[in-house]
Amino acid sequence: MTEYRDADYQRLRPYPTELTDRVSGSFENMNFISTRVGSRGSRHLARSFNLNTDEELSEPRPLGRENPVHYGSRGSRHLARSINANTNIEDDVNERLLNDRDSSVHYDSIYDSEEYGSQRNGIAFMRKRLKAHFMNPYEKFKKRGRKPWKLFIQMLKIFLVTAQVVIFGQELFSVVTYMENSLNTFKHLFILDYSDDGVFIFTKEHYYKQVQHTVFQYYTIRQTPVGIYIPTIQSDNLSRPLQLCKYEYQEGFIDPGNHTYIFNRNTNWLCQKLLPPIHSDANLTSFRIRNNITQDFDRSIKISITAAGIRSLHLKDDPECYEFNITITFDNSNHDGKIPVDLIAQASKCKNTGFQDDDIAVRNVYVAVDAAVILVCIGSLALCIRSLGKHFKLVKATRRFFRQELHDHLSYWDCLDLINLWFILIVISDTCTILGSIFKILIDSKKQQMTTVLSMYNTCSIFLGTGVLFTWIGVLRYLGYMKKYNILLVTLRASGPSVLRFCVCAALLYFGFMFCGWIVLGPYHPKFRNLSTVSECLFSLINGDDMYMTYSEMQKRNIYIWVFSKIYLYVFISLFIYVVLSLFIGIISDTYERIKDWGHPPCTKIQRFVHGPNCQRCAEEYRDDENDGNRCGSTVEQIDD
Repeated sequence: MTEYRDADYQRLRPYPTELTDRVSGSFENMNFISTRVGSRGSRHLARSFNLNTDEELSEPRPLGRENPVHYGSRGSRHLARSINANTNIEDDVNERLLNDRDSSVHYDSIYDSEEYGSQRNGIAFMRKRLKAHFMNPYEKFKKRGRKPWKLFIQMLKIFLVTAQVVIFGQELFSVVTYMENSLNTFKHLFILDYSDDGVFIFTKEHYYKQVQHTVFQYYTIRQTPVGIYIPTIQSDNLSRPLQLCKYEYQEGFIDPGNHTYIFNRNTNWLCQKLLPPIHSDANLTSFRIRNNITQDFDRSIKISITAAGIRSLHLKDDPECYEFNITITFDNSNHDGKIPVDLIAQASKCKNTGFQDDDIAVRNVYVAVDAAVILVCIGSLALCIRSLGKHFKLVKATRRFFRQELHDHLSYWDCLDLINLWFILIVISDTCTILGSIFKILIDSKKQQMTTVLSMYNTCSIFLGTGVLFTWIGVLRYLGYMKKYNILLVTLRASGPSVLRFCVCAALLYFGFMFCGWIVLGPYHPKFRNLSTVSECLFSLINGDDMYMTYSEMQKRNIYIWVFSKIYLYVFISLFIYVVLSLFIGIISDTYERIKDWGHPPCTKIQRFVHGPNCQRCAEEYRDDENDGNRCGSTVEQIDD
């Protein structure tokens, strides 16, 4: 009997190199997963063993496939039925735990089945597919022969986009400088006693003098200024007259008896012409009566002039012609006895300039560069969208595989590990660059007569600036494959979820202080007059800027508000500088230290599956977590004691 037990023990001993992914350790320490078999099947299994034990005890045979142990045919069939009927009871039964090359025919028939082999092949295939997904361009080229086309296109695109931005920037600076200087010139020409601190009207006489001064300056615009300005010519070859306009409701009246007012919601502009000055207009009363200027001070003066921008001869820029639509506004909406005077000017290109463009070849070169940028960006956009499509298909297949084969669920956050967010950044960059290039082609071909000049340039600069920013940031993706250069990217990615959750909590505190400061300190402090200014002031205080001026500019007319402002500022500065900002830095520092100790970012669920059971970095993380847990547990026990 002892001899049979030893032989049976050796026969059931698994082959040491054929353990599955879920089993580790020696055979003696192995935990077997029990399989429940039906009662009828168990009885037949017992009978089949009883029928063959006498034969084995009487005539021991050598072990191996040459002399297998044969069970009863009926018992074998019932055993097969019972096992097939209970395959869904335990999840782990679907995967082979033991595989002995010298075991009996019965065990080999169970574990070498077609269903089990297909499952093993499916796991290996999915692991191989995910490993190929996580390869960098060099590994894909070395192992699979795939050329890194996206890398080549990104390197070409970064040079073309940078050159395009440099060319556009030089033209943009010259146009914006010209517009700002022209606006400053118009303010000094048309506003009486202009000052950079603002011009305000407090008396009726000052208001009439301001209108008179504007009329005189407009009708002498050809002789007075240093620049080249002329009144805009209409279709009838006459100068466009100066207009004094009022924005009002179409109908409205006040009933003093009932203290009510009735008005029509429809509004319109009522404009009257301001006549050219004559000798008698030197008298202010005569000027007011002649132009029928009433005591309605909420008015606007509309001016339209044409300016020719002459460049220096040593520059290669052609002369430009601009039409300026100038509006001088007297804002009496508050009716508080103080009327601020403001001037705004919008410029557009002249339709028929009469200037000859001598640099057509240069313009064509600029347009060719813009067209090359668009073509390269379209190629890059197509490749990135194609890759993102494959990533989403892989996400769908991986989630289905984990659900059906491993009985595990992948969250959306886990699936982000399969989507390369750099491609999304490149898609945004390419889209912005294409739109900016289209606007730049319109500017270079001088097709922007239908809109203002600065709006066209500003729109183009926003798209091109965003595109070149994301293009340069996208190059960091390839530096991230080098361990000595990817510490910034790895730290930001690992600490991203924690930082976002922390920022949500900090934002609640920040917005609470912002609205409180605006409603309480706004009427008494210049830095708290509107929400945008309040936010800028508080953000500066977090960084330690301009603290003393924020304290000193608070008015002392109301002692309660003054005391509240001191408490408010002390609490905000102490809370955000010493607590919130320190915790924010601590989150990133802790992530950096963990990555520095491990030498890699934490493994995700998908990465642990790809690396398999022999993953050393996953084991190191597990040991570190266990040690942290043990230290925390010992600390809790000491506190309880």
